[in-house]
Amino acid sequence: MLRRFILTMLVVSSTTALAGTYELSRLRVARTEVQLAADAAALAGASIFAINPDDNQAARAEAKQFAALNLVRGEPASLAPEDIVTVPAEGLIRVTVRASSNSRNVFRRLVWLLLGVRESSITASAAAVARASVPDRPEITPRLLRLIE
Repeated sequence: MLRRFILTMLVVSSTTALAGTYELSRLRVARTEVQLAADAAALAGASIFAINPDDNQAARAEAKQFAALNLVRGEPASLAPEDIVTVPAEGLIRVTVRASSNSRNVFRRLVWLLLGVRESSITASAAAVARASVPDRPEITPRLLRLIE
């Protein structure tokens, strides 16, 4: 009887640990996907400023388009208008990509509860600026500025 109980507890704790590791890795992958989408969107927006420093709308549209080309948890990343901040005079664009980590899966919610993970959104930001590397040269390269929040 005691042997069966110990074996059952060993199986349950091992399964919980394995599920927890899996869920934490899924959250980490989602965080990486969100950051990649933000980086791509910021660089795309800055590349428009490199071509035409006054075209704010085109830079925003390009950032939104490139964010959507990146998948976050199998869905295209999307940007709300307030998630894109531009400073055309400086050739700067800042993008924030958000993804929900909410799950309808009861098992996932239980594992999150055991791990102490709350349901929340995953957020990543990136900024890029278009600056000429050599004065009086038409080639302008966007540079990514990593933001620490």
